[in-house]
Amino acid sequence: MDSKYSNYLLIDYAATTNCKMRFFQPLAYMLGIFEWFQMKANSAPNSAPYPADIIAGHYQLYCYSDIVRPQLVGDAYAPLPRTVPIQRKFGDIITQSFSPAYYLPVAKKHVENIHIEIKTDQNQPVQFTYGKCNVQLHFSDVFINKASYELTDDGDDRCEQRQN
Repeated sequence: MDSKYSNYLLIDYAATTNCKMRFFQPLAYMLGIFEWFQMKANSAPNSAPYPADIIAGHYQLYCYSDIVRPQLVGDAYAPLPRTVPIQRKFGDIITQSFSPAYYLPVAKKHVENIHIEIKTDQNQPVQFTYGKCNVQLHFSDVFINKASYELTDDGDDRCEQRQN
């Protein structure tokens, strides 16, 4: 889209009568128009009432996992280890590495399965049409220097000093 018209959708048509078109809501949002769009006969090209948003409000991917202890995200707690910015075009192969790595508290003492869910800004599951999605996790031992500590079994995050 030409940058001159990046905020508007121009529709040219040759209609002899008024017509009304219905768009699916996600497409209407992307085009910057209402779900029901009316075109009038023999009028100038119409411009969309809202700016076009070709990526439909999907600016980040939210990667949720049951392995991570919920942390404060906005005004709620969620098991969200990472968000991934979307900076590519449709069809691009995306490789995203993060440095430095985030080390977050785990939610379980014993892990048999790890569930990862990738969602959009609108909290909808991402429907990948093709390709692969690979996630690499790194676990690190917890080291506490200058004293000997043990984790309590009551679910509390605090460590208690071991009496020797």
